[in-house]
Amino acid sequence: MSRSFLFVPGDVPRMLQNAAVFDADTVIVDLEDSVSITRKEDARHLTDAFLRRHPDATTPHYVRINPLGSDDFKTDVKLVCALPASGVVMPKVTVDALQRLDQLFSAEKCRLDVYGIVESARAFTEIHAIAAHRLIKGLILGAEDLSADLGITPGLGNETLEHAMASLVLAAKAFAKEAVDSPCVSVADDERLQEEITRALRMGFTGKACIHPNHVDAVNRAFLPDEKALLKARRIYEKSRELQSVRFALDGEMIDKPVIERAKALIARAERYRKRGPSA
Repeated sequence: MSRSFLFVPGDVPRMLQNAAVFDADTVIVDLEDSVSITRKEDARHLTDAFLRRHPDATTPHYVRINPLGSDDFKTDVKLVCALPASGVVMPKVTVDALQRLDQLFSAEKCRLDVYGIVESARAFTEIHAIAAHRLIKGLILGAEDLSADLGITPGLGNETLEHAMASLVLAAKAFAKEAVDSPCVSVADDERLQEEITRALRMGFTGKACIHPNHVDAVNRAFLPDEKALLKARRIYEKSRELQSVRFALDGEMIDKPVIERAKALIARAERYRKRGPSA
């Protein structure tokens, strides 16, 4: 499970080469929105060279392909299947798009993890089927495109957008998939970034996408388990083992099985991030 997902344009060599410096848990090489229509082939060549020579095997590298219906979709899938990539990020995800991707994976004899970007009203009508699909590792909210599709202004406090966020989290958690918040588009507004991170944590997201490397450290730190909460989780887990029970009192609070399971998950999450570097 990753906290931070850094999008890097696939046609900018300097940004590709420097991506590892920023300690993102996952790097997403982008062939879609950040690459102009005239630069798609250049981006594929650079992405091919970068991923074949990239020395850091500890950081997952995904490739955001172009969507189903575009001239580049099939070409992008064939490219990623031939590369040492961790998987695919699929924009404008739908059940139909996943089925077509599955067919191409079979034809190319490859099987990769997929993060689907949920960014249309239609996608939310089939959000549970998308989350349940065997290819899906996680769902990423595409707040800007979703807001355009809905005809609303994106931002904090928008009830329709927050309803979509909650729907995504519920679907992801129902099928044990990751739920990743949309990136903050206010590059230099630290207050806005922190507000978005706080909302994402409150709503149950497991991570947040970033379109600027300066956001990675704040996201990584925020999605680390809180030390106070971690201490309590360890006490709950140790007490349950000591008593060999899933129901007991601790500090005047009744503890039962769901609380113990949350404690165990928090401890496991902290352990996963323990050796991830300075931001962990």
